[in-house]
Amino acid sequence: MSENDKNELLSSPNHHEWAKITNPNSPGVNSFKNYHWDFEKHCTQETPKLLSKTDLGYTSPEEQKNGNLGMTHPFKILTDEAVAICRDIMKNDENLKKYCAFNELEHDVMSHRHQENTYAYRNVAGINIFFREMLSCKKFEAYIRKITGEPIEFWELTWQSSHCNIQLAAEKFEEQPNIDWHTDVAQYAMLINISDMPENPEEGGETLLKKKNGEIIPMKYNTPGDTTIVSGVHIEHCGMPGKNYNKMVIAAGLGVSDTKRYMNQFAGVYAFWNGDSVHYTRQYTGMCIKRLEKQVAELAADEDKKSREELAGNVMKELANFKNSLNCFYDHVKNHRDDLNTEENKFLS
Repeated sequence: MSENDKNELLSSPNHHEWAKITNPNSPGVNSFKNYHWDFEKHCTQETPKLLSKTDLGYTSPEEQKNGNLGMTHPFKILTDEAVAICRDIMKNDENLKKYCAFNELEHDVMSHRHQENTYAYRNVAGINIFFREMLSCKKFEAYIRKITGEPIEFWELTWQSSHCNIQLAAEKFEEQPNIDWHTDVAQYAMLINISDMPENPEEGGETLLKKKNGEIIPMKYNTPGDTTIVSGVHIEHCGMPGKNYNKMVIAAGLGVSDTKRYMNQFAGVYAFWNGDSVHYTRQYTGMCIKRLEKQVAELAADEDKKSREELAGNVMKELANFKNSLNCFYDHVKNHRDDLNTEENKFLS
């Protein structure tokens, strides 16, 4: 099969431009077991019930400004076949274990702290074709926009958008989170349970979310495929370990296309210690610059003074965030240069 044939689906109008494979030497260039994403075949197209941020007590002007969705009620977003494919990839694609599995316990990563047996599989779409096709599919993206009512966008920052939390063995502290309490830098988190579960899973394995008043809401995964989409940038949440099974969850970080909404995405120490910091920062920088180019074009075309001022104000906030992220990266390079990955790029782009 030629490289053009391999890249045919990712080069189609149904996928984002950034998804095209530009590194034909990546070990992930051949699809694992020839799995390929098919929206009509692999997405259930169910419509879940929604809880607003107001329902969860998040009513401040800043919280209300950045969208209405608090979280979806549990629903099933992937078909049984798609769940089985994702699970097979997580368990058996050796490239993921080699290039995507991270569990930084030595350094302070600030948030999302793991227990010993839980790994972050990051940039899965940078090494696996099925995940790349799924999380760059415009039909899938349009469906998620429709069911949430939010302008959700699949990011080219695949270190974030194809993040998965994988428990490899029972945790020592089963009553404590295996992914610690945190808020996200991504606007939304799409949490999809792909665990190989017993018929009657014991207590454990939940995603816990906090209402603004501190009340905890458990999101229990009862069957493989159970899903929620949550405004993780505002709503604090954590993951609990499975007790009589090893929990595997796709935890895709999603952005928004609305250029007037503040993009909180930050390049920080969690990303640097749980990933290839140079490749991550290259992706992050490219994404931020493309967004800025879009914002500048909209400013030039907008004839409404109030609208321009709103957009300009958001641009300044995002530029400050971008500057802080780059300073954080420069400090990391200066202080930990011996830990940087200087090998040839192994990812699909």
